[in-house]
Amino acid sequence: MLTLSQAAKATGKSKSVISHALKTGKIEGNKNADGTYEIEPNQLMAAFGEPSEKNAKPKQSGVSTDSERQNALQIIADERAETI
Repeated sequence: MLTLSQAAKATGKSKSVISHALKTGKIEGNKNADGTYEIEPNQLMAAFGEPSEKNAKPKQSGVSTDSERQNALQIIADERAETI
């Protein structure tokens, strides 16, 4: 499961795009009691396509997100491996 931030980093989309997709039903996620979301990686792939390095979206502050993105991509890869 990915958080909203992890899903945004993995897809190269903004958190607001992921949030909008959740609200409109384009993707499904579980909303926790604290208001955070848990999103299945396969939902992201179905809605936004296979993650790739081309989708990388650098932070506007100029701070690298490579390690955060790699963590999110690793979660997706692990989830995919478990379903095979």
